[in-house]
Amino acid sequence: MVCVDRTLIQLLNDEVRPDDEIDLQDSADPVVVRFNEAAEESQGEIDPYLRGRYTLPLSTVPKIITTISDSFTIFHIYERRNRENMPESILSTRKEGFKLLEQIQKGMLDIGVTGEPQNLSNEIKTNKTESDRTFNQDMWDKY
Repeated sequence: MVCVDRTLIQLLNDEVRPDDEIDLQDSADPVVVRFNEAAEESQGEIDPYLRGRYTLPLSTVPKIITTISDSFTIFHIYERRNRENMPESILSTRKEGFKLLEQIQKGMLDIGVTGEPQNLSNEIKTNKTESDRTFNQDMWDKY
């Protein structure tokens, strides 16, 4: 795993700083910032598959979601530099991650999260009343 970590750091080290100058504990370090951006992008891809079935954020993140997130984050890190020459193993892992997310979304794969799922009834709730709507019935009747 040290080799993989070193490769990821090199892919994130746009300034080509020596390894001893990179502080992975400092959230302001450019390498850490770029890593966090890749991780946030992964979360943005995963959340829509979970939203609607589970209340987000999850109180505890299941191992399968962490594994998918890690794979997506590695993809985004590689994508920064190797968009045209992406390793096949990373592409296939990402594709498999999306398949798993689709199964989770459809309820075919249990991720072990208990609790109340979000409302799945396709209804829309609003805080507007007839009197405070911009386009109330009187306005619509004019057309």
